[in-house]
Amino acid sequence: MACPLCDGDSVALPVLPASMLSDGRVLHEPLRRRSCLSCGVGFAWPQPEAQTVTAWFEDGYALPERAPASDARRAAAYAEWIGPVAPGPPATVLDAGCGSGALLAALAARWPDARLTGFDPAVAQDGTGLAGARLLRGGEGRVAGEAFDLVVSVNAIEHTPDPRRFLASLAAAVAQGGMLVLVCPDGECVGAELLIADHLHSFSRDALLHLARSVGLEATQHDRRNGFQRLALSRGAAAELGSGTLDATALAGERAELLQSWVEFDARLSADLPASLPAFGAGEAAALLRAYAPDAWARTSLLMLDDPGDAWPLGRPVVAYRPAETPGAPILLAVSAASEPALARRLRADGWAPIGTASLLGDRTSA
Repeated sequence: MACPLCDGDSVALPVLPASMLSDGRVLHEPLRRRSCLSCGVGFAWPQPEAQTVTAWFEDGYALPERAPASDARRAAAYAEWIGPVAPGPPATVLDAGCGSGALLAALAARWPDARLTGFDPAVAQDGTGLAGARLLRGGEGRVAGEAFDLVVSVNAIEHTPDPRRFLASLAAAVAQGGMLVLVCPDGECVGAELLIADHLHSFSRDALLHLARSVGLEATQHDRRNGFQRLALSRGAAAELGSGTLDATALAGERAELLQSWVEFDARLSADLPASLPAFGAGEAAALLRAYAPDAWARTSLLMLDDPGDAWPLGRPVVAYRPAETPGAPILLAVSAASEPALARRLRADGWAPIGTASLLGDRTSA
């Protein structure tokens, strides 16, 4: 089957029986992926209809509201990453896929005189958001005919059924001499991103460069951080970045191995669990367990968290973390693989017997 970006050959990846949206909602339909053997993009197949994707985000999409404090911290970190490569200080800024508007607020703190605009299907209605930003409900068509010194798009392009059209619309919104800064998950860092149903594309560096050039943009910078990648793009810029040394066949193999580990994960995890136990964690990692390890999830009695206010609504009671009342009591770790070792040491010191999940998945995913 041809790749939708470069027309190269692609291979099918292992299929999971259910799927999960990025805000934790479970879809009772299989998760199906393919991986391109040329540009390295991973993609959902068949691609959902555009109206289906729009409905996901317009109909109760709640990720920005799940944990407002965490949302603000992430936005501040993205603003710090975007700022040094932006032409500045920009007079006008567009955030394509602005979510809660937290990134616009963080950029306003950096450039207080900038006029800020954001659009997103999940915006409840047109209005004014944080820091006085203009927020528009809808997709890229909401700013047709307008031009901005800086266009940013953070963790949006992977959600689009037609990334070429999306990127072309953003290119058209860049003013003469302006810049587009694109941030999205790093598709070469194989992990839980593949498990998110509304991540319709998982971009390698080469795939992003191919896509940008197809809409008349050239990349002046590309770098990676903590499983994400940042691309600075301009019209008329000299071609500064060439293709990398991607082994797309090896990447497809890594993706297949990860998804196959999730096919087997529930049975392997459940085999070592008692009939009932608490879990530590109530965010994305716990939501992934609920979606893809339902037998193990059925054994969780409650969720512990340092700040219960950051908990996603996952259908379990949420309580503030406390040390074990009975030494050696089991507790399931429902946190990212990166967080698991330090958390396990902390819980052991508090009398718990933590049961990790990362070793079952090769330490490559956030469950």
